[in-house]
Amino acid sequence: MINYIFFLVIQENKCENEDLCDQICSRKGTSYECLCVDGYKTKGRKCIGINVPYKAPPTLIFTNSANLQHIYLNGSLVRNNSAIKVPEKSPIDFDHRNETICWAVNGGNSSGLECCNAFNFSIQWKLTLPQLYAQSTLSQIAYDWVSGNCEPKDLALDPTKGLMFFTVWGFHSSPALERAQLDGSDRTKLVSEKIVKPNGIAVDIPTESVYWIDFYLGTIETIKYDGTGRRTLLRNKQMKSLNFISNNLIRISTFEDYMYVTNVDGSNILAIPKHNVTSSKSIKSNKTHPYSIRVYHRQKQPDVNHSCTVENGQCEQICIPLFKQGVPIPKCRCQSGFKLAKSFSQGKKCIRMYLFRYFKEQFIK
Repeated sequence: MINYIFFLVIQENKCENEDLCDQICSRKGTSYECLCVDGYKTKGRKCIGINVPYKAPPTLIFTNSANLQHIYLNGSLVRNNSAIKVPEKSPIDFDHRNETICWAVNGGNSSGLECCNAFNFSIQWKLTLPQLYAQSTLSQIAYDWVSGNCEPKDLALDPTKGLMFFTVWGFHSSPALERAQLDGSDRTKLVSEKIVKPNGIAVDIPTESVYWIDFYLGTIETIKYDGTGRRTLLRNKQMKSLNFISNNLIRISTFEDYMYVTNVDGSNILAIPKHNVTSSKSIKSNKTHPYSIRVYHRQKQPDVNHSCTVENGQCEQICIPLFKQGVPIPKCRCQSGFKLAKSFSQGKKCIRMYLFRYFKEQFIK
């Protein structure tokens, strides 16, 4: 009788290590290759954002207890931008193509949105908002650069995928990180366990990942858009070793290999590598207390092929960029006091409503 011995050889998939490449890991037999999405160039394992325009490097915009500032990543001020006095802890966002920064103002008759030129703070203006909305309770703003819609809410947007992400916590709701379409449909909980007070939230479009801070747990975590691959990047013990008060983390923004984080008591912005948190470094912010923060760069608002970018998707008023199985679809909506025409031939037109009711705290339907 002859006995046969078989040997099974299993090749290691090095791409299973999420820290191997910044964005895309392509398996090559027993080896691998790091790749980048459009708008980035490969440099070894890293992906470097391509400046658009060519001489427009990544910068940081942030608010603190007294004003709005615009600085380079080394901490120096951007030219012509000393500071703008804004209300304490004002939420901010930007439109890179129009070189515009906007912030929310809460307080009596002056409540609403105000904006300035990103490279000349002396140029300022106000944005008119519908009177029906409770402007005095704005807590966060996020700009949809594909359709041009501005959506006041504690959230982060990826209009290149037609998605919004937002955190929920309070006396009347269980804490969670959720995802929905930009029209509010398909609301899905991504995280509902081991989460207490999710505060700051940011999206990383190239890797289709969401980053958030848990104010109570003092952690920074990440998860994929589809709800897989949840990881804790920073914990209490690590934060203490970095001399950054962990239970006071408040806001986060990401770009390339770094997370940029602010906290209540700190006077600096902390730049934390996504794949090696022990190599963190501080960025001086003129002895202020940074609060809201955004990385200002074109690749934070990449181009996307969607009909909402061409003649507003044929919509008369509002075009919401949606995607179904990767196919871009415009969804027309109307401003307050209007509704879509019912006829198929005029389904993208808005007609005035002479009698309507407004319900607070709901998604657009």
